[in-house]
Amino acid sequence: MSEIMKRYCIVALMVFTMASCGGKSGKVSMEEAMNALNQQLELIYQDSTLSETEADARIFELFAGTYSEHKTDSLGLALFTAMITMTEDMELIQKLYDESDTLILNNKVVKTRMAVVANMATTSAGCAYKEVTGEDALSGEPLTLSQFIGKSGKPVLVDFWASWCRPCRNCIREHLINIYGEGNIDIVGVAVWEKSVDDTRKAMEELGITWPVIFTGGRTDSPTVEYGVLCIPTLLLVSPEGTILSRGYNIEKILEALPASN
Repeated sequence: MSEIMKRYCIVALMVFTMASCGGKSGKVSMEEAMNALNQQLELIYQDSTLSETEADARIFELFAGTYSEHKTDSLGLALFTAMITMTEDMELIQKLYDESDTLILNNKVVKTRMAVVANMATTSAGCAYKEVTGEDALSGEPLTLSQFIGKSGKPVLVDFWASWCRPCRNCIREHLINIYGEGNIDIVGVAVWEKSVDDTRKAMEELGITWPVIFTGGRTDSPTVEYGVLCIPTLLLVSPEGTILSRGYNIEKILEALPASN
């Protein structure tokens, strides 16, 4: 099972947990609706012919389709909350939100996430990168993202991650280590939502990270808000000129934006 699939398994569990209060939506019980959703998810998980990108699209389509039939109940609320973290398509999320029932419109968690989503538009492909400030995770010296953009003439892959995040660690092991070793692009890690810099340092040693990591602390004043990051790992590919070429969760799609010469 791919890293993206593992992420969505976790999301699916969240959906079922949040919606487990029961009740009915029209003629279908909540339990029946969740069982049907789970069965369709399993079919996607087991389809080895799907690429990660195709599987991503199928799962989001499934969630969106089910959500359209449950806009006024807890399953709809859970699905919408999950979908916000599953796509970088801000226009689609805003459209779904605008068409939502008051149950979703008035939910505090949804409101908080939608405020963060608004910042995705200013850090999407084609926009200039925003500064990230923190400290060098190893030396403790002040460190900023601008110290690396354009310095080597290579694109920079910015990785928002955390030591405790299993998908983050797997992405580093299975993809970033090899990508960095190829030498075509630079990588800068941005450690977010951490309890202490010691946790970041330990993870760097365990994972074999040799690229610079900017430690930004916990959730207070986190750069994830300004960058519209709701789920980690989130990756951004930035050109030497400082333009964001691509962003998202799927490393394959991110690297498609690399110039042909790279």
